Amino acid sequence: MPFSYHPRRTGRRLLGGAVALGLLAASCSSGSSHSTATTQAPAGDHPNVVFILTDDMAMAELQYMPHVQQLIGDQGATFDNYFISDTECCPSRTTTLRGQYSHNTGVHTNTEADGGFETAHRLGIEDQTVATQLQSDGYRTALYGKYLNGYPHTATNWKYVPPGWTEWASPIQGAISEFNYTLNHDGAKQVHGSAPEDYAADVYTDMSLGYAGRAVQDKAPFFLYYGFYAPHSPSTPAPRHENDFPGLTAPRTASFDEQDTSDKPAYVQALSPLPPGEIKTIDTQFALRVRSLQAVDDSVVKLVGKLKELGQLDNTYIVFTSDNGYHLGQHRLPPGKGTPYEEDIKVPMFIRGPGITPGTHVSTLTGNVDLASTFEDMAGAKPLGFEDGRSMLPLAKNQASTDGQRQAYLLEHWPDTAPEDEAALRAQAQTEPSEAIPGGTTPTTTATGLDFQSLIPKYSGIRTQRYALFEFPTTGEHELYDLQNDPAEMQNVYGTIDPTIRDQLTARLHELETCQADQCRQDDGQATP
Repeated sequence: MPFSYHPRRTGRRLLGGAVALGLLAASCSSGSSHSTATTQAPAGDHPNVVFILTDDMAMAELQYMPHVQQLIGDQGATFDNYFISDTECCPSRTTTLRGQYSHNTGVHTNTEADGGFETAHRLGIEDQTVATQLQSDGYRTALYGKYLNGYPHTATNWKYVPPGWTEWASPIQGAISEFNYTLNHDGAKQVHGSAPEDYAADVYTDMSLGYAGRAVQDKAPFFLYYGFYAPHSPSTPAPRHENDFPGLTAPRTASFDEQDTSDKPAYVQALSPLPPGEIKTIDTQFALRVRSLQAVDDSVVKLVGKLKELGQLDNTYIVFTSDNGYHLGQHRLPPGKGTPYEEDIKVPMFIRGPGITPGTHVSTLTGNVDLASTFEDMAGAKPLGFEDGRSMLPLAKNQASTDGQRQAYLLEHWPDTAPEDEAALRAQAQTEPSEAIPGGTTPTTTATGLDFQSLIPKYSGIRTQRYALFEFPTTGEHELYDLQNDPAEMQNVYGTIDPTIRDQLTARLHELETCQADQCRQDDGQATP
């Protein structure tokens, strides 16, 4: 993507960007410029792996992160069709660590009953993750920031550090506020207040840079997991970015405040058109989200600069993505996630590193189920053995065979409520149509006081290069979109499309929704419309 600053940036932000450009030019140069490095490992000699994960980031917000675009995207591979299989935080993050779809991890939601850290911990899935694999292969491993929703509830105590992590700092209180939080930092409580230097994203960045320096000094390859909370609500920006982008408004996409939702499932049909108060709230939230992401953008500059200083930039894979997307008024939906629509399932994905040609674009269907295999491949570590995905590294290096490439990607969702509660909520929404978000109320709540995300029924679906099919078993509803002719998903063609196409998509979906390991790769590699 092109490097450009949005014209609404404040002068202070522009000045910061101008200062950073000097570092950008140096950081993007070839390996021959590393003469001042303190330590240099030969390219390909146990490469380091850095994973940068944002929280609830929408594709539309990427344009406001020029350093991520230039330093990672332009210097590596952009995955143009990268998706999230289960668009809630904890299921997605569990899939990342295990390389399995949610129907195989058993972590279906963010809540304790069938999801969250509590379920992951109870099922013992932390005992075998990409962290344990890389650590056993001689890598230093560190996680700074967000882990799994609910951590460390139900663990033996707050000092609990999951297996596989050499260094660790994750919140045990005040997780998403960016200020006034407490970390479990390698078994010690670290309390942070409300001073500018306590801003969590900056704290995680400083920890990460120090960790990289120590690992290089000890001549140990490292795996670094940056778990940022931005732009998750309440989307708190760093003080230095509080006044950036004045007047910024959310994108008015083709499906924004969709006028005719009669072909959508009942949970969408129950929504009234967006009133002015809700649109104002959406715009306010979007601006906050973009401001909160500026600290992440800053962090990438510091990271790349540190890796260059250490002589490790050419020996490090840097992966940037989000745990799920986010809708902001599309199809009348109040701000949130959890739906199978493009805004929720499609997120940015960049990989930079050894052997990857700058400016590469990958159109093959990929997703978060592929991350664990990709990290293992980068490190040369032994696979876990139960992964449902496949390494994206050959695609990034233009070395992948066209045979057996993924033709369909599985989508899954379980509601956070019990089935009987789900039915009651849907009934209430239909008898008490929402006027959506009055100005000033919680952005994900309807006028009736319901958490809208709880109204999204259980579903499974598949995304192919051309089509998106969703099935809602508890309601008997279906959606099918021809994305070639209808990229905004405005016309549900389930009842009008050629039945042969619909039947082929349905058959592939039913194979994938129960697949495991090798069978997933066999099923998703078969020709699919």
